[in-house]
Amino acid sequence: MYDDTLYPGTSPYDPDDNVDFSAAISGMYEISNRKGALELKVDVDKTGRFRKGLNFISGTVTNTDKSLWPEDASSAFFRCVKESVEKTSSGNTASVKASINVILSDAGRRSGDVTIAFNRSGGSWVCDVTVTIEGKQKVFNNVTKASDHFRDIHLDIDYVEKVYWPVIELRKYKGVYGKMKDRKLDLFSVFEDAGLKLHYNPDDSQEVKDPTKDTPWSKGDMYAVMEDFFQENESSDQNIWCLQATRPPDSRYMGFSFDEGNKRGFGIFTGHTSFTGLESGEDKVNAAATRRFLHYMTHECGHCLGLKHPFEEGNPDSLTWMNYAWKYDTKHKP
Repeated sequence: MYDDTLYPGTSPYDPDDNVDFSAAISGMYEISNRKGALELKVDVDKTGRFRKGLNFISGTVTNTDKSLWPEDASSAFFRCVKESVEKTSSGNTASVKASINVILSDAGRRSGDVTIAFNRSGGSWVCDVTVTIEGKQKVFNNVTKASDHFRDIHLDIDYVEKVYWPVIELRKYKGVYGKMKDRKLDLFSVFEDAGLKLHYNPDDSQEVKDPTKDTPWSKGDMYAVMEDFFQENESSDQNIWCLQATRPPDSRYMGFSFDEGNKRGFGIFTGHTSFTGLESGEDKVNAAATRRFLHYMTHECGHCLGLKHPFEEGNPDSLTWMNYAWKYDTKHKP
């Protein structure tokens, strides 16, 4: 449920509340030597309760000694073939294998596989990685974990009335068992599940003057505020700006996104009818509004990171934050 006492200056996040669903081996690994360099991203579900498609391996490898391909292409990006990742583990060791599709820096395409042997020593994970591309092989030994996350994202939220921070406590829902009952869903945990480290400092949130206090916001009002913000603030592709405004121009708009160069953000109308009940004392109304609010914020953050709707990629039934709720509810049921 949403805690309506959260105002800028208070922290909505207690790291101890999180339940870790990623395997300890998940993270980013790096190595560089005279034979080449490797950046490896591993995202593996440790519970084994979710479909194999959630396990993902990708990376970049250089070919200084031309042992992997004879062409002059200096590097290659690879990613696992869908649902090809196989994982075994025992104690302080683990093994991950996957078929991969490879794109060379000169746009050439190849196929192959990657095998990763993990070993934990002194609390740290290291691995030996074998990359094979169409029969040619390169081995990287003692590859160390550089980070538990693939990327750091900084979120800045400004507001008209106050900052709404949606939190869903799964223990309040039926059919939730085991450690899932201890789990809270908010933007931090959602990003964490995707291997991203979200940074949000409530002290950075600032009040924005409502340009049309007695009337609903227009699309022009929203874009004018966004343009002013981005003119006054430096932004990179690692930063997302969110404006929590009030009444929308009409029911069609829950908010607007903004993308200009490397400056990305979105506005959300907290006064939209879909969010009615965010501060009510009625559990059912509150929970439904909170789910919709969290879904919308996560969805728009995804667009700011370059993610598309799954139905634009030929996967309309995908259970993802980037889908529309009515699309997957029809098939999978809520």
